[in-house]
Amino acid sequence: MRSLRTALALALASAALAACSDQPSSAPTAPSRPRVSLAVAVTDSTPLILNACDFVQLKADSRAFAKTPNDLLLTIANDLQSEVGKRGQTEAATDKVLDGLSQIAKIRGTVNQNPDITAFVFNRLVHGWLACAKPDFVAGALEPNPPVVDDTVGGFGPAVGSHWVFEVRGKSTDPSGGAYERNKPALTSTIFWALERGESTWVASIGGSLKPDRVFIYGYQSSSDSIPAKSGSTFDHRTIPRISPNNATNPTFTLSSKVGLCGVVGLGTGRRVDHDNVFLPLESNFDCTAPAPIDAASSIYAFQLLNPISLAQRAMSFLGPQQLHAALGTVVGSRPKTLSPSSVYNLAAYALSGLGIIADGRTSRPLQLTNGDSVTVHVTVGSTDAPVGTPVTVSVVGNSSSIAFFKDGSKGTPSPTVTRPVGANGVASFDNVFLTKAGGYQLAFQVALPNGNGGFDFKGPNVITSNSFNYQGK
Repeated sequence: MRSLRTALALALASAALAACSDQPSSAPTAPSRPRVSLAVAVTDSTPLILNACDFVQLKADSRAFAKTPNDLLLTIANDLQSEVGKRGQTEAATDKVLDGLSQIAKIRGTVNQNPDITAFVFNRLVHGWLACAKPDFVAGALEPNPPVVDDTVGGFGPAVGSHWVFEVRGKSTDPSGGAYERNKPALTSTIFWALERGESTWVASIGGSLKPDRVFIYGYQSSSDSIPAKSGSTFDHRTIPRISPNNATNPTFTLSSKVGLCGVVGLGTGRRVDHDNVFLPLESNFDCTAPAPIDAASSIYAFQLLNPISLAQRAMSFLGPQQLHAALGTVVGSRPKTLSPSSVYNLAAYALSGLGIIADGRTSRPLQLTNGDSVTVHVTVGSTDAPVGTPVTVSVVGNSSSIAFFKDGSKGTPSPTVTRPVGANGVASFDNVFLTKAGGYQLAFQVALPNGNGGFDFKGPNVITSNSFNYQGK
């Protein structure tokens, strides 16, 4: 007990030095914990693999997780066993599964959680409950792929610690707020990721024919690299039932939602959400209710903080320059159609360079440089390339009346601007872009985010202009 008290004391002292950010502390925990070797490496698209519904194991793991032997979680498990035994894995049984996951969410990181719970057992606990849902409810769901913090345990295991969202929403008795990233006590007054309902209620936000009308939301930090012009971490959100990938039409399950980083100023700034390499217009109407912190009493928390690598990273972070974050309630958010990795970058920080000399040409031919190459610009902040997907727009200098137009492709619809995303190595290419009218031109390039309605959600302050050149008719 003395060693554990010492560990906890040192851990809390380390946490007190932590910089205010949503950055994680990733590290192995107690060396005596069970190890698990995954037969197949978990990737960002690994399907959720569930064993048969096993109530002996489910109850054993539920008792290991809940601190009190008469916790509501065990009552729900008994009710679930009765339903499955009488009628099988029905809609009613699935509702009980979601009740159980909701109770796990209420216990997670509180004094009602067994402080000795391991990531190995927690991962098995979540899988055990999901295995008792009806198959079409969990069909296509993905395994979490978070950074490993407890030996080789991945999956849902690290959710027993910090920097995760783990919530159930939809039923009238479910919590009505958003699903928020929960952090350790020393980091609770900073920034955190939020997934909130897109409509007035969660019930109204969930669509499709699949019942019950509820959703299990889970997510985690996938990267905390310090990158110029980036705010906070990169975060993955996932749901069960799964939202159709690639924005495919799915009449079975739909979810209207908003994803944002709370505590960071978006309105009036160039900070925008990069959602899987696509920047989206600003959505600032969020509740951003600060979630309860993860309790510091569990052993997994203590040993995460005590790991030497974690301590060294924390010390360097403390000594280095710190970002200033706005108070809670400010947010950079968006309305994605699917859920995938999200980051926030400041589009106002990026500068453009590397524009070659544009050649004279004809309206029947695309813009080219004098050496025959496509027109490209290099987008950077300092010596760092802009993230893939950063939007760059070309316009005609002095074209206030919009009498000169571009076409994006030879058969594109004429438009006063063309926007192209940054690709590899920070380069945006304007290949296959045509001017529609003969005359003398000078072009301007800047980082600018279209709003989807013919205008712009944001235009960056840094502009690079081309040489003057002439275009003839066909």
